[in-house]
Amino acid sequence: MAIIGIDTALKHCSIAIIGDGIHYEQCMPAPSNQAEILPQMLSDALLQTGLKSSDIKKIAVTIGPGSFTGVRVGLAFAKGLAIAYGCELLGINSFEVFITQSNYPKTICAINIAGSVFMAAKSGDDWVLPPTRFEDFAAINDYKGFTLVGHAIPNEFGITSDDFIHPLTLCEIAQYQNPQTRPPIPQYMRGADAVLWQGGKFANH
Repeated sequence: MAIIGIDTALKHCSIAIIGDGIHYEQCMPAPSNQAEILPQMLSDALLQTGLKSSDIKKIAVTIGPGSFTGVRVGLAFAKGLAIAYGCELLGINSFEVFITQSNYPKTICAINIAGSVFMAAKSGDDWVLPPTRFEDFAAINDYKGFTLVGHAIPNEFGITSDDFIHPLTLCEIAQYQNPQTRPPIPQYMRGADAVLWQGGKFANH
């Protein structure tokens, strides 16, 4: 059984495959062109691993929080792929991936997107702070003894881990998870990145 992991929620376009003896991963900075490069990245991944579509049994994709457009790109691609391959599709929260790949016993994860700050914290297997939106990073001070991980955190907070999601971690999380409990539903937690120009109107309004 092979599993594909896909992430476009933040500033990278990433894909991974794990299977029998296979651990393939490719991550590229792509703040605005994930939709253009993701199909080629998948083609390269299948070519490098020698896998066929029939070998893929699960697809795991990040559901946010993250860029509104990035989350939509990843989910749309993963859903189409799951239909074409006839395989299971799982949605994985961005916080969970950051915390899992950090491998610390007590972790607080912060994700900073266009001035919006989102945080979640986990101690062992327990979520002690569910995904929540904050005005700033001040809430970090309430979690003494927790290791800070995440995306786009100001340097003064002393982040100690990667700033991006590893798609191999997506695959590893998905291995033993039931798709029924991991629906591919976006977790935006903020509005769309695009806004109407002043005075603009939607069609038919």
